[in-house]
Amino acid sequence: MHARTVRYEISDLSPTLEMAGRMMGYDGSVPAGPVREVLEEAFSGIRELSDIRGGYVVVDGVSMGPEGKSLMVGKHEFLTGKIIGRGLEGSEKAVLFLITSGERYGALSGLEMKTGDPLKGYVTDILGSLLVELAADRLTEQLEKENAGIGLGVSNRYSPGYCGWPVADQEKLFSFFPKDFEGISLSDRFMMHPIKSVSGLLGIGKKAVKKEYHCRLCDDRDCIYRKKYMA
Repeated sequence: MHARTVRYEISDLSPTLEMAGRMMGYDGSVPAGPVREVLEEAFSGIRELSDIRGGYVVVDGVSMGPEGKSLMVGKHEFLTGKIIGRGLEGSEKAVLFLITSGERYGALSGLEMKTGDPLKGYVTDILGSLLVELAADRLTEQLEKENAGIGLGVSNRYSPGYCGWPVADQEKLFSFFPKDFEGISLSDRFMMHPIKSVSGLLGIGKKAVKKEYHCRLCDDRDCIYRKKYMA
């Protein structure tokens, strides 16, 4: 099983102030006043801070568990739950992925928080999260194009820790990748390093389709997808 690598430049992702504002809880508009000033300053240094990289593994022959509450990928059972299970219906293959926006965002955000500039630290944190989500979106788009040509659809992507999927399943997901793949590692408490990283999976199959995220059925009020799709 071969892990394929990806790298993205800022020009590949096209982040905007409006996107950052949405992740901060605004209604898709650009924040005003001091928040806008800090956002604009953060955007001015975006190229120097970013090191957007990662990769993915394609696994054949996946199957849904009883009542659609889990997904068997290789020898591992991912306890995805019913909400994610519905989103993965029709999957014949699974794509597992790891992506990071790099070391600097988490380190700089923490430093800014400690040195008495919580707004700048918060904005830096948001920007790191935005870039890694845009990179995961870009990977999904690439997979959609590649598979459309051979008559296969691609599902939504999902990550451990969301919609009731236990974060402990991170360990199973990481087992599909070489140790410290692209500089991304997992702690014994299932936290990723660099901190601005995302892991997850999506399904591929003739009947796999993208569906509306079931945010209204989920109890996680701080979920990044709720902010993204229900703003």
